[in-house]
Amino acid sequence: MGNLVRLSDRRQPGPFATRLCTLSRNHHQSLTVMPSALPSLQSYRNVSDYQSTGLDQGWLTETLMTQIASIRDTRSDRRLLAERLIGPHALQQAQALRFSVFSGELNARLNGAEQGLDTDDYDVHCMHIGVRDQRSGRLVATTRLLDHKAANTLGRFYSEEEFSLHGLGHLQGPVLELGRTCVDPAYRNGGTIAVLWSELAEVLNEGGYSYLMGCASIPMQDGGIQAHAIMQRLRERYLSTEYVRAEPKKPLPSLDLPNNVICEMPPLLKAYMRLGAKICGEPCWDEDFQVADVFILLKRDELCPRYARHFKAAV
Repeated sequence: MGNLVRLSDRRQPGPFATRLCTLSRNHHQSLTVMPSALPSLQSYRNVSDYQSTGLDQGWLTETLMTQIASIRDTRSDRRLLAERLIGPHALQQAQALRFSVFSGELNARLNGAEQGLDTDDYDVHCMHIGVRDQRSGRLVATTRLLDHKAANTLGRFYSEEEFSLHGLGHLQGPVLELGRTCVDPAYRNGGTIAVLWSELAEVLNEGGYSYLMGCASIPMQDGGIQAHAIMQRLRERYLSTEYVRAEPKKPLPSLDLPNNVICEMPPLLKAYMRLGAKICGEPCWDEDFQVADVFILLKRDELCPRYARHFKAAV
């Protein structure tokens, strides 16, 4: 199981990548950005305020996302702040949130389920980051990060449990693996993800990582129809084995697709592709989570220029 591509809630319209990189006028009319120091930018209360300035809205949004420290949603009186989850109590909060999302939405078979947690041997070797609602104190989003040094100590990356990663050892530069990403259903909006992504950007910069990799998941509750349809689309535009070739240890069962299938690429997977990530092979079937995991690789100096500011790719 990689990142929870089920971050999308079908009750919320619009693609995730748009919500990630452009403030949605419909869903964020009351967002106030409160960075600690932004001397060159005004603080705009509404998306309409951006538009009235005549500034390039895409540029402004990406700049705000790059600098963002916290976001307050005045409609629900929320204030979201990214943080490094340090210590056993913070880790347990992340594990509890993962359990709630993965078990509740996917009926996944999880270690630690008897305690209401999602635990495994990788957690103690990872850096955990999250987003907390400062008003309620709740942890509302989390992901974990495993770098090449910790992977060497473990003897593997998490992704290597599902894939034989040919060429991984020849990558030039440090590698960071992303995994177990999930968001509380009540907080699934662009603001929450923007705050989480900003902290990920800080980690990438601090560690000087050249590659970001991981598994993006596609639900299989429909018997694999969407997974196969999505893979057809991914092969056409995003398949690359130039750096790494990912060979699944348990390939998806074959399936004859109906002619009328409408492909609905999961939001987080779409966001990765728009950043410039590539898939490196066929998906692996994760039976515990009932998902198809796709191995993705993002080379930092190949970030899509439109989104590079957000990840502060100094290349």
